[in-house]
Amino acid sequence: MKKSVILRDELIKRAGISEVLMKGIELIKVIKPLGLTDEKVPFYSEEAVEQINYIKNMTGRCYCMEEIQRLIR
Repeated sequence: MKKSVILRDELIKRAGISEVLMKGIELIKVIKPLGLTDEKVPFYSEEAVEQINYIKNMTGRCYCMEEIQRLIR
């Protein structure tokens, strides 16, 4: 089965999040890229959009990134 991948900018756009939130997600390492392109741009699985929507929902409920990290792990 072939998985679809999306680049970082596309992930941000499809998840409807800000660059700041994406940096926070990357900082706590709850969603990791599948790899990097030749230009060193991270790419992610399609499922990352759903994962980010969960994180976005949690931040909307006033959870900080550290709490989200503990809940996910």
